[in-house]
Amino acid sequence: MQLLFTVYIMALNMILAGFSDDAVTVLGLYYKVQSFFFIPLSGLQTCIVPLLSYTYAKGAYGRCRRVVKNSVLLAMSFMLVGIACFELIPEQLLRIFTAEPAVLEIGVQAFHIIGISFLPAVPSLILPVFFQAIGAALPSVLLSLTRQIFCLIPVFWLFSRIDLAYTWLAFPIAEVVTGTLGLCFYLHRIHIWDRCKGAAPKPERKGATAMKLITAIVNRRDTSEVCAALTDAGFYFTRMASTGGFLTGGNSTLLIGTEEDRVPQAIAIIRQNCSRRTEKISSNVQLATPSAAYPTEVTVGGATLFVSDVTQFEKI
Repeated sequence: MQLLFTVYIMALNMILAGFSDDAVTVLGLYYKVQSFFFIPLSGLQTCIVPLLSYTYAKGAYGRCRRVVKNSVLLAMSFMLVGIACFELIPEQLLRIFTAEPAVLEIGVQAFHIIGISFLPAVPSLILPVFFQAIGAALPSVLLSLTRQIFCLIPVFWLFSRIDLAYTWLAFPIAEVVTGTLGLCFYLHRIHIWDRCKGAAPKPERKGATAMKLITAIVNRRDTSEVCAALTDAGFYFTRMASTGGFLTGGNSTLLIGTEEDRVPQAIAIIRQNCSRRTEKISSNVQLATPSAAYPTEVTVGGATLFVSDVTQFEKI
């Protein structure tokens, strides 16, 4: 994700170089000035990652939503200051770094257009961090790629075919598109959480409580999906790396403690997210005469479950 910044800056500079060196200078000055407003937002992103992660692991989804909401509102307060500066005093900001008339002429127009992208930039920056914090790597990376590569560069190049003044519109367009896509992903995640409300863990009862311990041995390829689904359903578990079986391949052993009436739900979740597959391996059978190893098809995957009785005691 950090590498994307360098990639798209190089691409934008190559496009602007086709107009003039002054246009390239304006882009560099923009990133110098915008750092005053985006650095606080970057700090906010760093702070909410552990908060969201611990809250999500605890199953307090309502608090996760409040963290996102408050973060967006706080970030928007930073961005409103940035919009005011870019719209009201763009020339004064540019004169901090240069007094070239050509640069000022291009820069004032660019700052007016880019400034309106600050507000929609908030969800397009906060939501990828949200998905990163809860372990959803795919939406997080997809949003970052959309904002900096898939949307910004093509739109910037397309408008450059019209005129230099239009190229700066790529910034607000990229932020709006990314923010809208991120909001769709976020609402989908909220919908999943709402469906899992009925499956939330029951409050602890005083004294000894009869529990079940599910020991699930899961293929390494299915571990991430199984863990994510169990977490969304409100199950607590311990994950350990393990090795064994005919292929001595890597597995993950999950220790899941839950009430007896929730055992069928846990088993159903594991069954839905574990798949059996056929793989080819080299045979190690020793023949009477030396020969090359030949491939053998074996069935791997799935999960092996053991359910045992345990007793949970109240902590004192």
